[in-house]
Amino acid sequence: MRIENTAIATLLALIAFAGPTFAQQSGRCQAYWQERNTILKENRYCFKSPRAIHYFGNGGCTYQRIEDIPFSKTHLDRMLEIRAMEKTYQCGERLTSAPEAFHPGNEA
Repeated sequence: MRIENTAIATLLALIAFAGPTFAQQSGRCQAYWQERNTILKENRYCFKSPRAIHYFGNGGCTYQRIEDIPFSKTHLDRMLEIRAMEKTYQCGERLTSAPEAFHPGNEA
């Protein structure tokens, strides 16, 4: 009985410290998606994905390509940070496989 209790306690500890749950990770990914795309919207990016168009709209958009946007240093630095975090938390294949030019995926 004592061995079983120890085994159960060890298993519970491993689960508790295994890292973020799927719900926590997806919530984090959603927050990064929103912040990244908010910056794109503020810089007049024309979204391509139905999800981003539905959420942000394309009113007032000017730039079809992220590479053409003249980001401020503050926005560019934050976008690079967000992309690194999206990659760390594996926030979607399209995000982690994006070109290194900075943009975290053309799905925006």
